[in-house]
Amino acid sequence: MRQLSVTTYFNVLVIALFVIIRAPLLFADGMFMDGTMYAAISRNLAQGIGTIWELQFSTTYLTQFHEHPPLMFWLQGVWFYILGDSIYVERMYSFVLFLINVYLIQRLWILLTNDKTTSFIPVLLYVVVPVVTWSYSSNMIECTMTLFVLLSANFMFKFINNSTNYWLVMLAGFLLYLAFMTKGFVALFVWGIPFFVWMVRQQKSMLLTAKHIALYVFFTVAPLLLMFVFVPNSYTCIVNYINTQVVKSLQSAVTVDSRFFIVGKLIQGILIPIVICAIIIVIAYKKNILQNLTIENKQLFWLCLYIGLGGVLPIMVSQKQSGYYIVATYPFFVITLGITVQPYVHLFIQRISNNMLYKKRLNVMLVSITAIAIIATLMQYKRIGRDKEQLTMVHQVCAIVPANNTITIDDSMYWDWALHAYLQRYGKLSLIENKVALTTYYLSETLQTIPNYSVVLRSSNYILFKQIRTP
Repeated sequence: MRQLSVTTYFNVLVIALFVIIRAPLLFADGMFMDGTMYAAISRNLAQGIGTIWELQFSTTYLTQFHEHPPLMFWLQGVWFYILGDSIYVERMYSFVLFLINVYLIQRLWILLTNDKTTSFIPVLLYVVVPVVTWSYSSNMIECTMTLFVLLSANFMFKFINNSTNYWLVMLAGFLLYLAFMTKGFVALFVWGIPFFVWMVRQQKSMLLTAKHIALYVFFTVAPLLLMFVFVPNSYTCIVNYINTQVVKSLQSAVTVDSRFFIVGKLIQGILIPIVICAIIIVIAYKKNILQNLTIENKQLFWLCLYIGLGGVLPIMVSQKQSGYYIVATYPFFVITLGITVQPYVHLFIQRISNNMLYKKRLNVMLVSITAIAIIATLMQYKRIGRDKEQLTMVHQVCAIVPANNTITIDDSMYWDWALHAYLQRYGKLSLIENKVALTTYYLSETLQTIPNYSVVLRSSNYILFKQIRTP
């Protein structure tokens, strides 16, 4: 039987580490509000509620959803169409995305460094970035965008190395178009790859670099324009997205006090990877194997750093910011940091590859951590990981109120977006304010007397009333 390579051991260990870190959120019941809403929209699309160009969250709120381009919802909708309406559909979608993106990060590392042995380094650094693992466990759109950004970057680097194969730049551009159709303009930061390659390496002429950029942009924009021509509804959809999300975020939307908020979030995000790399460098120093980076590694360091910053700094033009907006840039930052320790890790792998004692220890570690990961996952079955009181109530309400109904709620409760998200995701239930209309069911936070209604459910924080039918 063929033995696993040391690199494969570490790859499996890193994936198991991700599962252990995020199993309580990824596989348990309960999810961040945005991710729950995205899953509800995708489920609705799979069941014929709304269209790809006119997405719908509920019958009373976001009846026309234009907050984001529609591709992620269509892709996840396919999963719902095939697998049915289970809370594990969006979770498996996110987990498979994680596995694919990890593989693509490794392929990009190998393409840039020509070193397969240490390809687990960026993956290890990637899974310890808190906002990254949180995003996968929260069904965030950025994870799908990361898939297309990484694919596009891989093909663009291949084209730069082989400028006669125009299929490569066509694929790179088309995949970036798909990234745009997933999350919008924030995906376009990798347009800067040819320029940063020229700036760092200066091996090609500026004219050739300008040609590469022009081709990259053209093959990204051309599919978008063709889509507008042949699918007119798509134009309306994208224009509505730009007006709803982009223009408002530039003109008036403010979620942070400082434009430098996103830079602080970046530093916070890469802090653990920096500490890991620092520990490796200290060990290398004590082992007397510390060495200067090669010219090639220095170039790669700056190249990936510039690409990553190209995806972070433009966000500062708006004060509508959040830490997960830059999730797609972290693959480039972890490669940047990984470059600093690559020589020492490579030497370590070489030393232990033929050491049977080390391999036995790796076997024990692999089996142990994998077992822990499996147990941690199984323990989440039917377990509520967050919003326990609210979710308990939601499940009780969904057991009483038939699907596709509208529930009246207190006016003060209407701004509880998590309540909207959970009731729509779990019961296809829409919510409407008391001042707008009274429906068969009424959900309140207080016990009160409502004419022609009787109490049918009392939970710790909510009371559900049902209208009494008069003869």
